[in-house]
Amino acid sequence: MSIPITTGSTVPGHEVTEIMGLVFGAGNSAFGMKGTAGKAGTALNKAEESLEQEARALGANAVVSVTMSLDGSGGALNRSQTVTLLGTAVKTKPLS
Repeated sequence: MSIPITTGSTVPGHEVTEIMGLVFGAGNSAFGMKGTAGKAGTALNKAEESLEQEARALGANAVVSVTMSLDGSGGALNRSQTVTLLGTAVKTKPLS
């Protein structure tokens, strides 16, 4: 089950009870000239999975204040897309 990952400073319906630390995730997708649709999405999925793994390792159940950086490189025939995420791993509990 995935944990909430948000650009906001809170998780709706929850309160932050403890800040666990900064977490980082990165994903890369390489693709040629054809079939580029969805490749950035694949890089984003990889970055989210990496971010979630780091957060869980710290004992967090959510990641807030996430920022994203995109970087594309390569020529017309051999390109890659890198997505980098940075956020704050937190523990939350439902609001009463």
